[in-house]
Amino acid sequence: MLTFKDINFKLAVIQVLMYEKALLPAFELEQFVKTYKKRKINIDKEGDEPIVEVLEYFKNYEIEERFANEIEILTLDGGNEIYMAIAPFWSGEEDYFDIKNTEDTKQFPKLTKILDWGGEEIDFGKKAKSATKTKEVKPQELSVDKLFAQAMDLAKANRFSLAIESYQKLLAKDPEHFGALLGIGDCLLPMGEFKSAIQHYQQAKAVNKISELPDLHIGIAYMDEEEYDTAIAHFQESIKITKLNPSAWNYLGMCNFYKDDFSAAVEAYTKAIALHNYRFPILNKALYLANRAEAYIQLQDKASALEDVETALKIDSKYDWALEVKKMID
Repeated sequence: MLTFKDINFKLAVIQVLMYEKALLPAFELEQFVKTYKKRKINIDKEGDEPIVEVLEYFKNYEIEERFANEIEILTLDGGNEIYMAIAPFWSGEEDYFDIKNTEDTKQFPKLTKILDWGGEEIDFGKKAKSATKTKEVKPQELSVDKLFAQAMDLAKANRFSLAIESYQKLLAKDPEHFGALLGIGDCLLPMGEFKSAIQHYQQAKAVNKISELPDLHIGIAYMDEEEYDTAIAHFQESIKITKLNPSAWNYLGMCNFYKDDFSAAVEAYTKAIALHNYRFPILNKALYLANRAEAYIQLQDKASALEDVETALKIDSKYDWALEVKKMID
């Protein structure tokens, strides 16, 4: 795993991997707050400065060394999604996210440039310059990063046609943008454009052969088409690249369940549950537990099923799927 001396340098790296290249699952602040149990986090009252628990989460976030070559340019910008995830109402004036130590650059052989808040280049080994930060985007033309953020927001709002337009504008600037190719595929699927979606996922895979995400997305697409053997093959390819993604194991379990191979489903769900706290602690562990409980029911192991359901409901007492599975046991 990569190690960091400067948390703000690490945040700039996560910005690239998670939001600009979509190589890591995007962090969802609301989901984090919902599942955080040690105290109640009030985003409205606390969001004008870094939320301590969220910052701590990213301090502990593990990044595999294989991603080091993906980092070529780091840009400090007040509108970066990573900063909005940690301090959503940050004014941009405080120096919460200034990089003060660039020793971490030694881990990134392809890193050629770090741009400070004012767009000035930081000399490696020197303290980052202080400059006025801005969240404003030039109205005449959106950057690649802003187009990507815009497209993701539109997709989340189910405005798929508009999202695709933004992704296409992005691809006109950067034809091999990994996240945009995946994003178009994700928009095309709910529009009923299965073949076109697969083509975009395959393009993304050709662009980035070290990411597990294209095969994961392709597998989900085939699973939705009820082509479970093909889906399983792609989930297994995704797992070959990294065995640390609980989503791939969960989907593999679902396919095995749909094929009535309940023992294999339990095995895959168990992997997903075990990985939940390793790399993706904000994912809904209750889902994996409820899924495994459903498989246990089919295996006539109601005791294990009940244990999983009760654990899921401890995470979220109102979780609909867990409550539904509990009814199956009763």
